[in-house]
Amino acid sequence: TLWAGDYAYHLGLTALEVGNLLFLYSGGAVLGFLVSGYLADRLGTARVLLASALLFALGLLLLLLKALVPAYALLGFFGAFNILTLTQARELVPSHLVGRGTTLVNLFGIGGTFLLQWGVGVAVEALGYALAFGGLLALLLGDTLYRSVSVQVVRADMGPGHTYPFGLSAETILQKELLAQGYTEEEAAFMLQDREERNAVFLQGRGELMWNTHEGPFRDVVTK
Repeated sequence: TLWAGDYAYHLGLTALEVGNLLFLYSGGAVLGFLVSGYLADRLGTARVLLASALLFALGLLLLLLKALVPAYALLGFFGAFNILTLTQARELVPSHLVGRGTTLVNLFGIGGTFLLQWGVGVAVEALGYALAFGGLLALLLGDTLYRSVSVQVVRADMGPGHTYPFGLSAETILQKELLAQGYTEEEAAFMLQDREERNAVFLQGRGELMWNTHEGPFRDVVTK
C-alpha cells in the first residue's frame, strides 16, 4: 500500500476518494487473510498461491488501465494470500527444519517487501508510474510462470510421457521423448530429419502445457 495512495493522488483523486480506495484495499486484505487458509485446505496450497498470484497480476494490469476500484479490490484481497507462503514452507520442509524454513521465508518476505517498495519508488521517480508498475507486472508474471509451466508429450497408445521445461523447441522435446522411449540418438535424429518419419512422430502425440506445482499438475492449459 506504500505507493497505492500516492498513485491515486497522482491521477488527480481527492483525499476522500483516495481514502475510500485505501479502505477498500485494506478491507480486501482482511477478507483475503480470512479465506486464504480455507481455500488452501480444500484446493491445495500451491494451487491457491498460483491462482492468487495471477489474479494479483490482473489487479496490477487494471491499475495500469486506471480501473482503480476493481484493481484495489483485487490487489488487497489476493495480496493477502502471500501468507500461504509460510504454509507452503511448512509442507515442503522436513519437520525438524520447519522453524528454520518458515523463518527464512518470513525473512525474505519482509526484506523483499522493503526492497520492492524502495525499488518501485526509484523506478517511479526515474520512469513514471506506468513503466514502474508495468515492470512490476512483468516481474511478477515472470517469477510466477518460471518453472511453473511444463510440457508433457501424450500419446494415445502410451499415455503421458516425460515432462519437460517450458521454452524448449518442439523438435528438442520430441527428440528427448524418443530417447526416453529407448531410441538411440542416431535413430531419433533420423526420425526427425526424414520428412515422413518426422510427420509420423508429430502425429503420434500431442504436447500439453500444464501448471506444475509440488502438489502435481494444476490443469492443462493448452493442447496442440
